[in-house]
Parts: sequence; structure tokens; C-alpha cells
Amino acid sequence: MLTNVDSLKIHPDSLTSLRFFAVMLIVAHHLRQPFFPHLLADERFDNAGIIGVTFFLLLSGFILPLNYGRCRSLKGYFRFLWNRIVRIYPVHVFTFILSIFILILQHDQIKPSIAVINILLLQAYFPYQRIFFSFNSVSWILSTLFLFYLLFPIVNRQRTLLQLVMTLSLLCPILSIALIETSQTKPILWLLYIFPPNRLVVCLTGVIASYFFLTIYQRHSNSLNQYTATILEIISLILFADFIFWGNLTVLFDKLCLLVPFKKSLHFFNIYYLTSTIPVFFILITFGLERGFISRLLIRTPFVFLGKISFAIFMFHQLFFRFLQIFRESLFNTLGVFATIVIAVITVIPFSFLTYHYIENPVRNKLRIILPEATNT
Repeated sequence: MLTNVDSLKIHPDSLTSLRFFAVMLIVAHHLRQPFFPHLLADERFDNAGIIGVTFFLLLSGFILPLNYGRCRSLKGYFRFLWNRIVRIYPVHVFTFILSIFILILQHDQIKPSIAVINILLLQAYFPYQRIFFSFNSVSWILSTLFLFYLLFPIVNRQRTLLQLVMTLSLLCPILSIALIETSQTKPILWLLYIFPPNRLVVCLTGVIASYFFLTIYQRHSNSLNQYTATILEIISLILFADFIFWGNLTVLFDKLCLLVPFKKSLHFFNIYYLTSTIPVFFILITFGLERGFISRLLIRTPFVFLGKISFAIFMFHQLFFRFLQIFRESLFNTLGVFATIVIAVITVIPFSFLTYHYIENPVRNKLRIILPEATNT
């Protein structure tokens, strides 16, 4: 499929822009807890958060083969790993410190042992919500991504290694389903949504999507006209919207599992691993080609800018909402519910830009000097 990965450095700006829209789905998902607790039972918001997280996990797997050649030495492995550490750690440490101040304001207990686990990005390996959602709770996804970063140079070195690790990673959620159904406690959220070895298969699916994309990019992208490309983009967006609002694909997969035991666990397997992954898989390929009208629109500077600050938005937004929750009643009485929510969402963006401009980007660039040959992404 892939002829010369080392010679290709592809940066689809449309996918950078889509990161912003994916993170705003997660923002909408997290608005419920502090401001609209009565909406916690609305599955559309759950699905928005699920597919937003799925997008980031698949995109992480998708984008790395486009920017990194095969790792040929131990030194190259550590260069890659350092490059990923300096990509995520400045904002992680910054938001971790902010979370401590918020916990103090909320008069919550701060346990040093859990703090160490969190700062080392090990929280997703513990089946207790007080640990995997500790401090800045969204940082659990970094715990999952770091496992993928450790393995990516290995699986990207040989196709057989990717197939082996992919098979083993797929066995993990299957075994987890059996564990959930046969044990008295049912840690569905942790095992099927949080636990890094299980979520690894989603990141690896992004790598596979990248290989498909590169094959199409090398052989067929020049022959793909704008009309056809736009239709493909619309179809992928319809699949994306279906998962959030209607769930027809999920219902179809659930019906296919009617004769299989463990129906409840398989439903969660479907939404976490199958029916949220399929539309994102197609979006990454169709929009990555940047041949359609929608993707060409998304490469405009304002959208790309919002995409660049999306990681800061992701890491910052829930802390900001938790801070506002302390003053929720007075804000509701003064501004009204709707105005409070609008201001909260809009204010997240400039604060996230400041985080990106003064912390994420400059600290990352300074730390890269330690290993100057690391590839920029």
C-alpha cells in the first residue's frame, strides 16, 4: 500500500481545523455537569463527547505516519518520544496547577499520592473515578495517548508489528467484556472507555486509516474532482451526525448482536469502538485529501487558527467551567442561564489562546532545543 513513507510530509490543514469542532463537541458534553445537570440523561450529549474523544484518538494515530518516517535507531525512538512529551506536558502541568487552586476553592481534599499519579499520566490505569478523573479530569486521555506514543515507533517500523499489536489491542476490549459480564462489579466506563490498553486499538485504527489515505493520496488524489470529493465529505459528515443525533448505525450493530451474549457490554463496545470510529475514519480520509468544497473552506486561516488552539481548549475548558460553577447561582441570577452559558463558552477561547501563545507553543519550542533534530508537527 505505502511506497515511500519517509519521503512524505503531509500536513492536512483541514484536519487541524476539524480539531476545533471536535473539541467543541466535548465542551458541549461537559457543560451539563456544572450548568445543566438535568441533561445528563440525554444521550446526544454523551455521543457528542464520545465521538469528540474518538476523533482525537484516531487523529493522533492518523497524523503521525504522515509526519514521521520509520524509526531506525534507539536514538531516533527517544527523539520521537521527547517530541511528543514536549507537545503535551507544558499544558498538562499548567492545567494541573490550575486544578489545585480550584480544588482549594472548592474545599476538596488533595492527596499527594494521587497528584503524583496524575502528573506522571498514570491515572487511566486505576479503576477508581477519584483517580482517573482526578485534578484536571480530561487529562486521562493523555494517559491513553502516552501508551500509544510509546508503541508508535515500533508498530510503524514494520507492517507485521502493526498487525500483531493491533490484534492484541483488539483482544483487550473483548476480554474486558467477558470480565465485565462475569464479575459482580461492572466497571464499564473505566474498562471500555478509559483503560489505555483498550483504547489503544482506536489510535492504531487511526494509523491504518493513515495508510489507506496515503495509498489514495499517491494514486488517486489528482484524479478526484471537487464534485465527487465534496459528496464523499458530505457522506462522512452525515455518518458523523447520525452517531450524535439518531444512532442508526449503532442500532444496526446492536441488532446484529442480538444472538450474542453480553448484549449490554457489546452496546458500549459498539459506541466506543465501532460506530463512533467508522464516521471519523472516513472523515480523516476524505477531508485529509482536501479536494472537496468543505475541506477547502476549512483550510482558511481562521479555522486553522482555532484548530491550533484546540488542545489548549480541551485541557482548559472543564477547569474553567468548574471555576464558574462556584459562582453559578449568582451568575444565573445576574446574567441569566443562557447568557452565562454563552459567555462561559466564548470566554474559553481567548483564555485557551493565551495558554497556547504563552505556554504551550513557546515552552514546547524551547524544550525541543534539547533534541534539535526532533521532527516538528
